[in-house]
Amino acid sequence: MFMAAEPTHKPSFRNVQRLVTGSCALVLATACSTVAYVPVESPRVAVQNSGFTTTFMKNGVSYGGGFLQEGLVEAVHGSPRAEEEATRARTLSVAGFVLDIAGVSALGTGVGLAVQRDPALRSAGAWVVLGGAVTLLAGTLLQASSTPHLYGAINLYNDSLEEASKQSSAEEPPLASNRPTPSPPPTPSPARF
Repeated sequence: MFMAAEPTHKPSFRNVQRLVTGSCALVLATACSTVAYVPVESPRVAVQNSGFTTTFMKNGVSYGGGFLQEGLVEAVHGSPRAEEEATRARTLSVAGFVLDIAGVSALGTGVGLAVQRDPALRSAGAWVVLGGAVTLLAGTLLQASSTPHLYGAINLYNDSLEEASKQSSAEEPPLASNRPTPSPPPTPSPARF
């Protein structure tokens, strides 16, 4: 008589943990997907988000975005106030990125020092970890503060287009109409008694 062997492999907590982690990663990857919408061709600057990349669109041309906001200064070229704001956004973003890299490096170094047997190295490691955390926080705040400047540059540029349009329409004579000019209404004749 043939008997089925009992399974020799029981699901371990580690395998279940891997399955749950993989499932969560799959759900998050699906939830973070974006629509590949391309804005209508226009002289105004529009923002297009695709995945984790921001692109600036103007006149059908795509100006590179990315998390360091490359291309924003080129997209708003022609409006000095918008260019100034775009430069400020890029500067804050780059400075924040550099501080983030320095903070993460300091955190890694500090943790490496903190696990040493020498008490002096452990103490130094704790201070390096603290410095790394502060640097990382400062970098994150700088990057976050660049976002209002990014949208400010876009709004300033688009507003300057509208102002230029209003000024040019005020200087142009009104277009002649193809309709005939209406004749004045007849004047009533005086009443006779």
